[in-house]
Amino acid sequence: MAPLRYDTSNRLCIAASVLAGADQFDLRRYWVKGSPRVAQSAMLIVTLALATSGAAVAFVEAKAYLSAGILPKERFDALAAGGIDVGLSTASHTLILNNCYEALTSVTARLQPAARRSAVAANCLLVADGISAGEPANAFAWYVAALAAAHNDDLPTMTERLRMSQISGPSEQWIVELRVNLAEDHLAALTPEVMAGNDRDLTLLAQSQRGVASIAQRYVRQADFRERITALVERLPAEQQQSFLYNVRLAADQLSRG
Repeated sequence: MAPLRYDTSNRLCIAASVLAGADQFDLRRYWVKGSPRVAQSAMLIVTLALATSGAAVAFVEAKAYLSAGILPKERFDALAAGGIDVGLSTASHTLILNNCYEALTSVTARLQPAARRSAVAANCLLVADGISAGEPANAFAWYVAALAAAHNDDLPTMTERLRMSQISGPSEQWIVELRVNLAEDHLAALTPEVMAGNDRDLTLLAQSQRGVASIAQRYVRQADFRERITALVERLPAEQQQSFLYNVRLAADQLSRG
């Protein structure tokens, strides 16, 4: 039997052939002869199949939202137990990644026993790796995987996931801010390549008021960080250097006022 081609002209023929189990079933001859019932039945079956598959997808998405939990403690408990359903859509992926970030960084998380925090980190690493495997350009998924690995002191995995986040999202400033905080807390574990990526992230942050605000506290309190960021800023045009200094003074003044 010759292979079937799925194009506009013979979709109904294919559906009918498959459903009827016939090798040589041509629906068009029934339609031409004025007997549209077969074609209508095939169309109905195809429509029902599409509706059923759509309902299945909707069910998977609903499970992803319902299993995530509503309150922070519920979300933490679900992640610790590993009973999270990851949906198919980008929105459901973002939901679970945000939940992992919250569970790894929130006050609620810090009050949990170490074993439960470790379980959350391990499960979030698996989830984030699964998402990034299907969405390699998802810089946030790579970052969450790096954060989760760091929580369990798996520094080689953290460094590699951080590198992938730097590659996949070099100019997404909100992710850059998160990456810088993680990298700066683990400088000794970074490879030269990841350190160079962190320098690029810092340079990007130094060129905007929001970026400077995100690093101001570290700039004010950590002398070696000031030296490194200053060395990077000195490579920028003069007007950007002046803007950086102004923003740092502004942010430092705001920090001093509480």
